[in-house]
Amino acid sequence: MTIALGILSDGVVLVADSEIGVDYLKTNAGKIGWVGRTSARPAENSAIAVTGSGNVAYLQHIQRDFQKYIAPGEKAPSTAEFGVIAQQYVDQFYGKHILPFAAYGNERPNVDLVLACSDSDDSALWSTSLNVVTRQEAYAAVGVGEMYARILFNQLFIGLWPLRMKTAILLAAYVISQVKDCIPGCGKETDIVCLANGHLKAIRPETIQSIESLFVECAKMEADLIGQIFGGSARFASSRKIKKLRDAIDKKLAAEKIDEFVNRPNMI
Repeated sequence: MTIALGILSDGVVLVADSEIGVDYLKTNAGKIGWVGRTSARPAENSAIAVTGSGNVAYLQHIQRDFQKYIAPGEKAPSTAEFGVIAQQYVDQFYGKHILPFAAYGNERPNVDLVLACSDSDDSALWSTSLNVVTRQEAYAAVGVGEMYARILFNQLFIGLWPLRMKTAILLAAYVISQVKDCIPGCGKETDIVCLANGHLKAIRPETIQSIESLFVECAKMEADLIGQIFGGSARFASSRKIKKLRDAIDKKLAAEKIDEFVNRPNMI
């Protein structure tokens, strides 16, 4: 059980919860694997990140396999090449590790993935369902919280498009926080990894936690705003409170220097 998301902006943002449940035991572990390589030649920059839901051992195995594609001495794949590699890999993995256990009923293992790749020219996002790999043009969601995440994306995404990475990070953090609050099996900490121009950046846990704490204020403001629209008393100045909350969120995220990361020169 888990929730894992990907959002395409001027890069890619991957986000996942960290709760792992095994029968009666509930524990905590990171679910995003990533690897990147920066070269003196910008065309050789490449970054890959993989997250997903399902069998934890399978997910970790897959993450290690994809990291090999940027091993020292190997030519790092472009975004276009990575899409082909991903489909071939999933076909082989599914045939070798999933289909032999198809008759195991509820014990049948499975894994659904969210994959991201970025090179110096492009960034792209894919998701898998069984052995089908689909390139996504906006966002992806997998796991037990997928349906609720999609409902939230459908409500919020159009009004925010086109996204910059800072907005994508906040949207991803907000959606996953709502899923963790509402869907059993999704919880613990949130991990966020960003890819752009062949580079990688992991958002610090303390930044994510501080932003999530401010989402409580978002919920309170939403309830007050609906009350005003429906004819209740105007208890606060909406625009002033919105600006105050927006400034607080911007301040929390400022230390991550997202704009500098996205616009980072393609050099060592």
